Amino acid sequence: MFINGSITSKCPFKDVMISRFSDYHMVKEGANWHILDSDLSLIESLILKKPTVINKQGYFVAKIDENSDIISHIADFSKSSFYVCRIKDGNIGVAYPLAGVKSVEISEDEPLLILTYAGGAKVLHYIETAENNNGIISGFFSPYVDGEAIVNLPTEIIANIIAMNAIESGKLLEE
Repeated sequence: MFINGSITSKCPFKDVMISRFSDYHMVKEGANWHILDSDLSLIESLILKKPTVINKQGYFVAKIDENSDIISHIADFSKSSFYVCRIKDGNIGVAYPLAGVKSVEISEDEPLLILTYAGGAKVLHYIETAENNNGIISGFFSPYVDGEAIVNLPTEIIANIIAMNAIESGKLLEE
């Protein structure tokens, strides 16, 4: 089906990502990913690399091409980083980068990501549902619970894991 509602037997798009839980879907035409709502109306066109499906809460993760208009809203943009993005009320916002991540899997019905780093280390990343007044979504990292050792993680990720474990257990860390 085309954006204008006409139906064809041949799909004109290079790639299609239909979300089972979201009202938003992605189709690729040339270098652009078009984000459509449930009425197949265009929400936004972006040049993305390796995007995930859009989940129930409107989150998706992708690398953003430097030619996309949306990067003007990103401080310290890096074309090698994945970015957590969110569609809310028909608007797309870039929340924060996931530096050093090799690949990402997203849960379609929960705000959870599985991040894979170089060397195969995996981390379960929970995207908090609370947002501040700037629309920035915060998150925390916790060890991936699947019997895999956490190795070769960036220092700031290890520090976040230690800090979150200390906060959750009520223990204070001494310098």
